[in-house]
Amino acid sequence: RMTTSTGIQTATSIVSSARCKLESFHATNASESAITLNVWDSGTATISGKIEVTRMVLPANSNLEYDMHGRIMAEGIYVVVSAACAYSVEYS
Repeated sequence: RMTTSTGIQTATSIVSSARCKLESFHATNASESAITLNVWDSGTATISGKIEVTRMVLPANSNLEYDMHGRIMAEGIYVVVSAACAYSVEYS
């Protein structure tokens, strides 16, 4: 199966509503304040009873890349951001 990219996103988003593999996560924060990004194993805009896979704190004016090593997301991928930032998710 080929890897898919969301392309650049800037807000909370349901990335995938189906079982998939989370390959990597890239983010840029061009603001003067830290931003928190949470990735949930959820195929809907619901986090109640779901698994938080990772929580990333992105400092002001910084970039990050997380290699998620093909982590199986049983229900899908839901990304929650605390403020607007540029991010992309690669999954298969």
